[in-house]
Amino acid sequence: MRNDSLRRSIVAYASAGTYDPEELIRNGHVLTVNSDNNKNKRSIVRGETKIVPDIVIWKPESELRSSDRGKAILAELIETPDSFPQIEKWKILSELHLIFNLLVPTQCVAEAKVRIGSGSINNDNVHLQSYHYSTQDHMYIFNTNP
Repeated sequence: MRNDSLRRSIVAYASAGTYDPEELIRNGHVLTVNSDNNKNKRSIVRGETKIVPDIVIWKPESELRSSDRGKAILAELIETPDSFPQIEKWKILSELHLIFNLLVPTQCVAEAKVRIGSGSINNDNVHLQSYHYSTQDHMYIFNTNP
């Protein structure tokens, strides 16, 4: 389980690095990576259910970027081979009015497409992306999957 958490954190930080910080600031958005080390985790609440995605881009309620409250704009959930699939989280995040990026290991893409197409998940709101580690480039590579 510890390796799964560590892998998820590494992929989350790699994915966070793909967002343009200037664009985030220009739009008044804040990006939070919900790693094990982050004590100020951003969650998304729907009814009694609280989900803590791996990445949340959100807009603070006040102009102060230090505000604790705000509206989620994007949620990114990262699956690993050990955590795949977290269908209940997929379902809830796909029903919210936000961008939902689902990142799965490359070898899990086909199964993720089947699960998303099963009817219980609002597939119009799921942006499926795959990732793998490139030993040649020494970095994670992300791909969008239609």
